Amino acid sequence: MSIQMKNGYLIYYGSLIGYQAKNQAEVTVDPQFRRKELEAWLMRHNLVPRWEEGVYERLANGDFRVGENGAELYSCRIWQLKPETPIEMRFIGLDAMTQKHGGPTPEQYHVVYDGRLQDNNLEKLWNQFSRTPLGPDGQPLAISDVVELYNASGSSFFYIDRYGFQPVDFADRSAQAQTMSVKM
Repeated sequence: MSIQMKNGYLIYYGSLIGYQAKNQAEVTVDPQFRRKELEAWLMRHNLVPRWEEGVYERLANGDFRVGENGAELYSCRIWQLKPETPIEMRFIGLDAMTQKHGGPTPEQYHVVYDGRLQDNNLEKLWNQFSRTPLGPDGQPLAISDVVELYNASGSSFFYIDRYGFQPVDFADRSAQAQTMSVKM
């Protein structure tokens, strides 16, 4: 068979060209393989393609982009307080941020990182970026930062608190991050 789905991976004439999140109809596929034959096969199997550059190369290099449980790996934005925000807003827990400053808002923050994750685990994200300088001012991930995990379905936001990652309502304004240019 020239096209098949096996163990969550789309195989096209023997090459891994895409992957499917567990129990989902969406398949992430490299657009260099976009052909009527492939699109017809996906349609017949009730699969919706999400065309993404570089998928074939990553799969060929062993970067399978799907977590151990079959869940799609998210992309990530890290938001840090803008340099002009008051110093007393920095490095405080969510309770203090909410009581003293009304909670975190996108207007107080800027995006310092936007990239793909190797794992959906927030603790591993902390280990990866808590010592790595991010953004133009070179600050590592810290308390009072906001982490956004996103995919085609939407975004989830987490405030970094003394006690871990706390879900926050930071949405509906994240579209501005799509248009921001992030300096790495």
